[in-house]
Parts: sequence; structure tokens; C-alpha cells
Amino acid sequence: MSASGKSGKEIYVGAYGLGEKPIILGSVELNWAFFRDNIWVANCIDCSTEPGNLFIDGQYQSLGRYPNEGYMNLSCDAECKTNLTDNHHTFSNGYWDGAEVVVKSSRWTLDNLPVLNYLNKIFYFSVPASYPMPNGYGYFIQKHIMTLDKPGEWFFDKASKKIFLYYKNSDNPSNHLVEVSMKDVGLEMLNSNFVTIENIVFKYQRKLGVQIKYGSYITLRYCDVEYSGNNGMEISSCQSPTIENCRILNSNNNGVEWTDNTNGTFVRNFIQRTGLQPGRGNSGNGTYIGLSITANINHVGKNVFQFNSIDSTGYLGIDFRTGGTTIKNNLVSNFCMTKDDGAGIYTWGNTYGDNQIEGNIVLHGAGNGTGTNDPDQSWVSGIYIDDRSTDINVNNNTVAYCGTTGIYIHNAKRVSIEGNTLFGNGSHLTNKESAQLCIKRDALVPMIEGESLDLHVAENRFITFQESNHCIYLQAEKEQDLKGLEFDRNLYWAPNSSLVIAKLFDHQEMCNAIEEFTLPEWSQTGCDKNSQFKLIDGPGKSVSANLIKNSRMISNTEGWTTWPSQVSMAHDTKIGADAPSLKVLFPSGKKEALLYYAGISLNSNKWYRLSFSAKSITKSKIEFVPLMASSPWEALDDYTCFSLNTNFKSYTYIFRPNIGNKNARLNFKSNTSFWIDNVELSEIEFKARATTTEPLQLLYNADEKQKTFSFTEEVKGADGNLISNKLVLQGYDSRILYRNH
Repeated sequence: MSASGKSGKEIYVGAYGLGEKPIILGSVELNWAFFRDNIWVANCIDCSTEPGNLFIDGQYQSLGRYPNEGYMNLSCDAECKTNLTDNHHTFSNGYWDGAEVVVKSSRWTLDNLPVLNYLNKIFYFSVPASYPMPNGYGYFIQKHIMTLDKPGEWFFDKASKKIFLYYKNSDNPSNHLVEVSMKDVGLEMLNSNFVTIENIVFKYQRKLGVQIKYGSYITLRYCDVEYSGNNGMEISSCQSPTIENCRILNSNNNGVEWTDNTNGTFVRNFIQRTGLQPGRGNSGNGTYIGLSITANINHVGKNVFQFNSIDSTGYLGIDFRTGGTTIKNNLVSNFCMTKDDGAGIYTWGNTYGDNQIEGNIVLHGAGNGTGTNDPDQSWVSGIYIDDRSTDINVNNNTVAYCGTTGIYIHNAKRVSIEGNTLFGNGSHLTNKESAQLCIKRDALVPMIEGESLDLHVAENRFITFQESNHCIYLQAEKEQDLKGLEFDRNLYWAPNSSLVIAKLFDHQEMCNAIEEFTLPEWSQTGCDKNSQFKLIDGPGKSVSANLIKNSRMISNTEGWTTWPSQVSMAHDTKIGADAPSLKVLFPSGKKEALLYYAGISLNSNKWYRLSFSAKSITKSKIEFVPLMASSPWEALDDYTCFSLNTNFKSYTYIFRPNIGNKNARLNFKSNTSFWIDNVELSEIEFKARATTTEPLQLLYNADEKQKTFSFTEEVKGADGNLISNKLVLQGYDSRILYRNH
């Protein structure tokens, strides 16, 4: 469509009469013939390019892939972008020629790499990967007839223009409605003005459902876009566009791309199930996103994104790289389901200014480590302000149940974080950056000497439940890099008073140790003088018996050993967390010593909790690692580090050995004399957090209208006051309650 109306004389295109919405269909039916085994074939003479999707009786079908699930591990001895090796294969040379390899080139990118040839267990590609492929990362193979071994899997052969379909025994695809996406676009509008489109379904297009470019005063409302082969909707270079009450479902790549638009509104739309099929989206960055907002220039006009729901997204829920953008009162849930190192609301390099992230509800950031060399790890935040971004307000949002962090501020400046509720984020115990709020400054963006971050953090509520999970986590190369942090009038809940603040500075002597602060300790540094802390009960876990037989050193130090010989230990009956304890004594001039407990069996398939109390004769550090107790003395997991001072403090560390060993030892290293007590090592049953067992309850209203919650008995609010049997929440508001048990 290229026709235009005028102000007051708009062109209207829409449905009339009763019944279902009319459908603009992008698919065609095919005729099938038996090929071999369970594989059927259909000629597709009009297929100048690969079809977008294939459907059987209205159900989406996956491309054939090998293996059917998961990823295989690649090998790269040096930097490799145009080939990968897998020595586990027994395929003959040429077997995978012409196929496509889908590889995770980073945690946040999936690349579709056409195979030029397969030779000596090496795949050679016609295009490079987005990044050098890390050794041990994952890949799978698609777009080859040899991948077809599961009902519904299909493959398009470009040379013969044939589609091959694997079908179940004793059935025939001719008995069913089999459609393939052939028509590129459902609605294409170029240079149109003053047009309204409503109540139409755009379904099964090969590329995208709706494309509107270079228009002004275009309104699209109550329209549905379903199963686009690439993007659901593209709105670009338009003046005052309005997209409202539309549904964009099951897009292979991005749900909506909003580019270079001014004075636009995107309201009350529903974007669901975007980028959930690995290898079906585009390669590289900017893919598998629910709502992508970009601009090549900083437009003067503003754009508003409000009252939208974005659910179940392969990567980012909302990604914006623009100025004058208001992201307000949206529900963003279940994101980073295919890739991770992302967020529900994300920006990078955003220095345009006048950006508001306000009143949103962001829930259930999943994260997905499959296909990486650390699949148990997750990197996903609720709201993520990334490198070089400035002048952004993050106010009055509710962020809950995200795998790593509620709000993550990475190398960003002049950010206001006010009135937010960050609840129960950080469910992955091994991620040291797990917190409700993480502020990180690292060498990716060089720091100017004396530069201030100007981060304002006030009137927020930080609620953490997990062990080793802090309300606030601060990290930098050196302490002066965190200049310009202002905290005030915040409220902290945690199961341990030391989980309020954690600070980590890289490049320290001996090891990099997290320094934990209670709120009074944190306030003494000049921060958060008007804030409050409330202690809550931890959720608890199933725990085995203590694997350390002499954990409390009640009568002796049996089982414990020091190294080297010049270092000694003593049974101190007067000093201890609960007295007595074990003291490691350094001779004059000695700078390093080990204390260890051997004879422990560790299983690589199990999780363990280490806890202990310790203090030192001066402020220092202690390094821990589970280690083989005999040659080759190999570390069984990562090294970690703890800060000690002159008072006993308790420490907890969760780990899962990457190598099992029946004769392991707990290895502690320090550079000064220290005391240690109450050392416990227990196997734990690690499960995803159950929100119904938390001591506090989060209520939220992800709707424009106010909502009334009814209770069978009185409940207590976070302020300690009783609430009768009803609670009214305004739109996009939340409340924390004490749970009744």
C-alpha cells in the first residue's frame, strides 16, 4: 500500500460484519509423494528462496537438526571464526557439505554458518562467526536431509527446489493440511500518510507480518501477527506512528523492530513467544528480541512504550538504543530463554539522554547456559544499563525472580535508581555477581582519573533470600573507580545481616576477596545513613551430615594439617567463634601458608555448602579451593577468596566440583596468622527457588486498572502494620507482605 489520506480524511482498512478477523495468509499448500523410509517429498517450484516455516494442521514444525536436542561441544585450539572441529564424529568426508551449523559464539549470540565442506572432522564455513568461537561451546547441525529422523522435521533443498518431510509411520502428509510460508510480507506500507489499519490477522508470512516505512500518522490497532519467518513487525522512519492493542506471536527472530521513528506510541500490545527456536533467528547481535528500539540519529521527538506485555522471549525483552524514550508500565516476563547475558529491559552505549524506565514489572529472567562451557551458570538481569550509557532514570519498577541480578549497572554514569522493589533475584548460587542491585566498573571502559559515576540510589526495597546473595554488589578495578555513589533511605531484607553490601576490587594482593558489610558498617563509611535493615528467615535446604569430623576443634586439631613445615597450628581454647578454635601460626618472614583437611569424597554431580568462621591478627584474606589430596594435586573447582578482619565473621560458599574425587581436601591459604572455627561441609539439594516458601510475599498488579486482593485472614505489610482482609493495588504497583505460615 502506498496511498495516503489527509488529516480529517484518513484512509481506513479494516474488518466489517460479524465473525473472526479476516486473515492475510502467507502460506501455500503442497502435494506430497513418498521418497524413502519415513521421508516424503514435495516440489516447490515457486520457492525462489527457503520457506519461512512449515505447519501441519496449524501446528508449527521444527527444521531437522542433529542432534535432536541440546548442543555438541566444539574444539578450537586457536582463534577460530570460519571453522570448527569435533573429533568425536565418525562421519565421512563430505557428509555435511551444504548443511548449516548453528553455534553459540558467545552467551548472547547464535550464528547460522553455512558449511562449505566437511573434511577430516572439521566444518569449514562460507561466512565467519560473530566472535571467535570459545573452546567447549556448543553447536548443532540443520538444513540437511540427514538430520531428518523425527516426525514433523523438514528440510528445503535449494538446488532441486524440493521440501523433504519426515512423517510418522502408517500415515501420509497428504491426509493433513501441510502449509509452508512463501509470501514475504503480509502488509507493506511505503510513503503512506494518514492511514488506519485494524482488526486484521497477518499469518504465516515468510519474512514478516507488517512493514511500515517512511509514513506519517499511521495507526495499526487490534491486528494480529502470527508465526512470521523472521520479524513480526517493522516500523521505521515514521512520524507519529501509533501501534496499539496488537498481538505479535511466535516470531522466529524479533517480535517488533522500531527504528528511527519520532513522536510515536506503542501501547497495549502483546508480544509473546519470540525467538524461542535456536537457529531460526538471525545471526549475531540484535536478535531473538521481543521489542527492539533503535535510531541511527538522535531524533528530537519522543516515543512512548506503555501498557505492553512481552512474554517468553529468546533473548532481550526490550532493547532500546535511543533518546527521548519512555518505557513505562509494561509487563516483561520470561526472557533470556534461548541466549543469556541479557535482561528484560536492556540498553548499551546509550548517551542520547532523556530516557525513562518507570513503573514496569519485570519477572522471571530465565537465562540459558546450554551450549556454553559453563552450562550451570546463568547471566540474566531484570534491568541492565550497560557500557557507556548515561542519563537514564530507573524509577518505581518491580523486578523479581531473575536469575542473576535485579538491576545491573555496568560502566554507566548519571543513572537514577529510585523507588524500585527488587525481590528475590539471584537464584543461581555460583554466580558471584548475584544480587538485587549490581554496580560494576571494569576495564572494558577506561576510567578517567577522578571521574564520578553520579549514581543515585534512594528509597528502594532490596529483598534477598539466597545464601551468598547480596542486596547490593559493588565491583571495580580499584576503590576510587566507584567514586560518586549516593545511597539514601533504602530498605534491606536478608537472612543474614552481612548480606546487605558486598564490595570486590580486582587486582588485589594474593586473591580477590569480597568484603561484606552490615548496614551499620556500611553507614559508617558515609553511605546509607537513613536506610533500614530487616532480618528474615532463610528458605532452608535439604542438607547431608557434616563431612568434616573435627569441625569445631572442641578438644584437638585432629585431621587438620599445615604446610610448609615452618608453619604450625595450635588448639586455642580461649579464642573462637564459640571457643575453642584452631590457630595457624606464621614464623617470622614467612608469607604464605596452607591449612587443609583431607580424606573427603566429592562428587561432580552434587552441590556442596562450605561454611566457617574466621578472624585474623590483621585485616587480610583467606583463599579456598577443593583440591586433590594426592598427585597431581589438581583443583576440583574454582578458587575463591574471603576477607578477614580482627573479629570473627561467618562465611558461606556454595560450589559443585567440576571434577569428582574420592580423596579430596579442603584447602585454605593465607598470608598471616589466623583463627578458624566451625568448619562445615555438607552436600545440599540444590533446587530452583520455590516462590511459595519464601518468608515474604510479593503482590503485583500488571494492569492499568486497580486490583483488589482478598485474604482469608489478616496479613502484615512490610512496614509491620496489619492489613485487614483486602488490599487494593493501583496499576503497575506492587507490595511486600509477610507470608502467613
